Amino acid sequence: MTHASKQQQIIYFEEPVYEEIRYPSMRVNDRSAMITIVTPVLPAGISATKADAIQRRFVDQIVYSTPHDRLTIWYYTPMALRFSDHIACDVCVYDCMDELSAFKNAPAELTQMERALFQRADVVFTGGQSLYEAKRCLPNRSFPSPAASTLRIFTRQESPAMTL
Repeated sequence: MTHASKQQQIIYFEEPVYEEIRYPSMRVNDRSAMITIVTPVLPAGISATKADAIQRRFVDQIVYSTPHDRLTIWYYTPMALRFSDHIACDVCVYDCMDELSAFKNAPAELTQMERALFQRADVVFTGGQSLYEAKRCLPNRSFPSPAASTLRIFTRQESPAMTL
């Protein structure tokens, strides 16, 4: 994502936080001139349907009010499709770093949502070789990402820039 921010504005939507508040809001943190972190703050106890509707409104508000020549949507979880699947983008990235369906209390619809994201994605990065082998359903568009311990090798100054 850091490489992409050299070429275009990045708006990163975090998973929502739930607080004892009456009205939803967004926390917006400009990490740099090109990277903005948005955290939806939702009322505790809100239903999943209402949470998705609010997040959809927040995504629309940010995306449509931010000038951009091209739009890349970068997913860390397929569940985000519930509130962003309507947005047309130039590039769709799925950053699949874990087998999310194996997590405790994983949503029942996660596997179905992931299949939908694989259909939408232009490129998929996976967290290592074994996950790459398990998720290699997009020939020539899936790539294993190195472990964090070896990442320095791939991010040196002489590394070619990645364009999405």
